[in-house]
Amino acid sequence: MQNTASSYTGTYNSNVYQGNEDWCNCVPSKLSYTVYSIVGTFTKLSYSSSTHDYTVETTFYFYMPTAVSGTNCGATVNGIHWMDIEIFYSGRTGTQYIGCSSSNSINWRQVINQTLPGQNFHQSSYDIIGAYQNALYYQGLPSTTVGYLSGVEIGVEGFGISNLSVIWYDYGLG
Repeated sequence: MQNTASSYTGTYNSNVYQGNEDWCNCVPSKLSYTVYSIVGTFTKLSYSSSTHDYTVETTFYFYMPTAVSGTNCGATVNGIHWMDIEIFYSGRTGTQYIGCSSSNSINWRQVINQTLPGQNFHQSSYDIIGAYQNALYYQGLPSTTVGYLSGVEIGVEGFGISNLSVIWYDYGLG
């Protein structure tokens, strides 16, 4: 799969999805994957505006049957059933943190590396369930909080870009 945004001035995303994400307005089916691997190349990046942002990422969507309270955009949110776990290969700094996501979810983000244009990236045998446990910890939730993987999103997002291109050679869920 090749994601390319060229001469695009609005908000851009080019993603592939499996399962159900937090906007499905549903009680989703369970995906039984526990590990994840990916290989790709970040080929191009240029900006069309001094105000810009981009990410090269994978997101794991977990559904929690019993509603919880957590943090989203620095505020406490209640009655939440969704945990978004975002893994960044480029476009973010830091290591792991709570960020902002849709109003009906809480999240945890992990920066795997800072791949630059022209560089390859790969992730082998990433522990999806371990990431969920880390997310619970960062959100201050008990490690016994029941949740299950319901969706996976792979792609790029951004705004204020004139060219953003990534080639995804292979990914695996097991």
